[in-house]
Amino acid sequence: MVVGDGRHWRRHVGMGLVDQVYTPAVLADLRGDVAIGHNRYSTSGTSTLDNAQPVVIGDREATLALCHNGNLLNAGELAPGLPAGISDTRLLGQALAARPPDAEWVGHLLATFQRARGAYSMLLVHDRALYAVRDPTGFRPLVIGRLRDGWVAASESCAFDLVGA
Repeated sequence: MVVGDGRHWRRHVGMGLVDQVYTPAVLADLRGDVAIGHNRYSTSGTSTLDNAQPVVIGDREATLALCHNGNLLNAGELAPGLPAGISDTRLLGQALAARPPDAEWVGHLLATFQRARGAYSMLLVHDRALYAVRDPTGFRPLVIGRLRDGWVAASESCAFDLVGA
């Protein structure tokens, strides 16, 4: 998970079952009003803690965090020159972080995803905003719901049952 308030971000990832990685003590330390989380096996890149999602690009002050379900077929084209074994999620994050200084964020985000090929649903956090994106064909599901006064998004609706959304 990556959790934050727009200025301070905390990331916790691990390999294993959900209840082993996210203990009550870990969850108590993850505070904020914007969060993304991810639970699945790797489908591209190597299955290492380094490639565990969500990935974070930047530092605590300028964070871009993203996670996704699916496969980006041309991730290497989006961020050329990075070494082999890097996940498609991290490659996309690098492409998004490489925004030209004069480019507006949402325009850059849209332009990057217009170039992305594959089947995916994705969550991104940037400057305290949460973005939910899916591939243009809708091959990978993306569902949006409500939890009290806030919005939630997931790649599967069963995630909402667990939190009462």
